[in-house]
Parts: sequence; structure tokens; C-alpha cells
Amino acid sequence: MDTHDAAAAKPSRGLGRTPTARPPRLRLDSVARVRRELVALYAEAKAGRRDVGDTSKLAHVLGLIGRLIEADELERRLEALEARDAAGGRR
Repeated sequence: MDTHDAAAAKPSRGLGRTPTARPPRLRLDSVARVRRELVALYAEAKAGRRDVGDTSKLAHVLGLIGRLIEADELERRLEALEARDAAGGRR
């Protein structure tokens, strides 16, 4: 098998694009950080540095991440309240 065949046998890791250096890892673990990323994304699109279609898709994903973070926080708060109530800590 020559190198061309070996490369063809490997699964694709992208959409036909040449792999580039790994982008910096984003910390999207709070609503505030997701908001900052969304604002930066908007600024890039507004300045014409990013395609509006790509911006829309990324903004949608950021919105989903933000809602997941909010749901996780609510779940943790509810569990804490339930644990307090189960321990007899009702007020």
C-alpha cells in the first residue's frame, strides 16, 4: 500500500479541509464566558472578518451551550434544596 492509499483509508476528521494547527481551547463553562465569546463572534462578523452564515451557526451553538449551563446550574440548586429538605433543614 503506498502513502496515497494509506491516507485514503484513514477516516476524515473534517469536511475535506487540510488540517491546521489546533485552535486555542475555549473555556465555555459559564454563561458569562459564553456571552463574551458570543460578543467576540458578533464583533468579528460586524467587522467583516467572519462569514455571516458561519457566524449564525456558531451563535446558535453558543446559545445551546448557554442554555445547557443554565439548566445544569438549576439542577444543582434543586438538588441542594432537596438535600437540605431531606436533612430536615426546612424553614
